[in-house]
Amino acid sequence: MIDAKVLTIGFDAISKKMSENRMHLISIDQQIGDGDLGISMDNGFKAAADICCANADTADIGKLLFLAGKSFNEAAPSSLGTIISMLLIDAAKQLKGTEVIALADFGNIMHKSMNAIMGKLDSRLGEKTFFDSVVPAAKALCDEAAVSDEQRLKNAAEAARNGVESTRDMVAKHGRAAYFGEKTLGSIDGGAEAGCIIFEAIAIFLNVYKDKKYLIHIYTAAMVLIAVVTICPIINMQTISNINQGRRLDKAWTEGKGFEELDEREQDIIVSAYSYLKKQEDGEKYIPKRLSRLGLGNVLQNRLDPYKATTCYSTKSASYMLDSNGVVSVEGYKLMSRVIETYNDLSVEHLEDLNLRDEIYINLKQYIQNVANENRTNSSTEYISKNKLLTINENVDFCITEFNIRYEEDEKNNLENIEYLRIVGYLLVK
Repeated sequence: MIDAKVLTIGFDAISKKMSENRMHLISIDQQIGDGDLGISMDNGFKAAADICCANADTADIGKLLFLAGKSFNEAAPSSLGTIISMLLIDAAKQLKGTEVIALADFGNIMHKSMNAIMGKLDSRLGEKTFFDSVVPAAKALCDEAAVSDEQRLKNAAEAARNGVESTRDMVAKHGRAAYFGEKTLGSIDGGAEAGCIIFEAIAIFLNVYKDKKYLIHIYTAAMVLIAVVTICPIINMQTISNINQGRRLDKAWTEGKGFEELDEREQDIIVSAYSYLKKQEDGEKYIPKRLSRLGLGNVLQNRLDPYKATTCYSTKSASYMLDSNGVVSVEGYKLMSRVIETYNDLSVEHLEDLNLRDEIYINLKQYIQNVANENRTNSSTEYISKNKLLTINENVDFCITEFNIRYEEDEKNNLENIEYLRIVGYLLVK
């Protein structure tokens, strides 16, 4: 049986496993996505777990799911994050006032609703999505041939993993990954892997807790979340993106402030989100009403997309990758740590304080300016290769093994907005 305590334990278990798999999910997503999947899932489930723990005196499962959904949305501003938050809130409405529910009931909900939901989303199995792992798991939970809940849960976990592996033979049809077409063959889907991690989190408890009855509770808590991600409102993939951008606008523009009173990062977010929505057929309806009344097009006149701005910008790119046979010298260092970071929509000023790992920051403003200068006249690749070792402080250096950037320059070759920056390398501690 599932109650509020079991649900809270489930969220905590999944949060811990998502944290452990943060870099794993980032690595998968960087191949055909934005590279932020691990960050959003880690932050989202941590927020959900924290809010459940903070409301430990609540017996209402529906209330906990509602609070978790709101917290997840705030902590995970991404397409999948938006889907999961909506699913949590939708499940919360169905379970309002419920204190205890059987696993079988969740299984039936999942089995009946999944096909209908995918139809509303215009999504099908075999399209390399989150559903390719969750649907087989949901079906396994409803298998009448299973002799017990333990068997159903075991079968569901195996089905989820098999579902993830099956995405290697699929071509992505939705989201950013769809732009890569046939190139997505051979790689697993990050969303499907994130769904499967729920079951992996439960597997940990098999080794920690020996009480059979308690184990079943732990397992069923995970099934709550699987059920949650199968009960979807009527939306499509584009709608999800539009909703997310609208929320970015609302959050970045503090009510009562004029545009010029906002800090530069907030301004950049507003310009980015507004520009995106303006390109969509019905994007304007997702702009918050209080901002729509301001006439954003006029307010942002000189900050909009290049073709609308008074200043003409040109987009350029540069890249570098250490040869597969390349060697990174560790002489003089006692520790090294792998770094993989992806940044989007950075202002030039934000290059002065980029977070690489924990409390380690690096100033790349002049370095990237040099890359841009070399990119116009010589070879930026050669420049990066010769200058791949950067000093962070007297005890820590950073060695670049991969560098990809897409940026804008104005007519006078002044470095402007950084659309995309990916840095891979090693922190070297003396």
